[in-house]
Amino acid sequence: MINNEIHKYTSENVPDGYDTIVSYFMSNIDYAPETPQEVLTDEHFAECEIWCCHYADRLGLELPMVEAPEALKGLGVKFVRAYPEALLEMHMNACA
Repeated sequence: MINNEIHKYTSENVPDGYDTIVSYFMSNIDYAPETPQEVLTDEHFAECEIWCCHYADRLGLELPMVEAPEALKGLGVKFVRAYPEALLEMHMNACA
């Protein structure tokens, strides 16, 4: 299912070396939302965002805003934050 659904949750203009949380989860740990609304309410996505924002701020890392994926545009979300892939990986290792 994830391979068939990932395109709906992928932002087009993510800089190299960055990813969005939902796209990273779907690509790397096979964790997919059941509905677009779940992206906004799921505790795993929220906790990852809090953790990554905290450490990006402490490290002085840029977190660019990118165009929201199609699945979230239907909920009125226009932009989402992109995170360095290394930071997302660090979060996954910290939670393992």
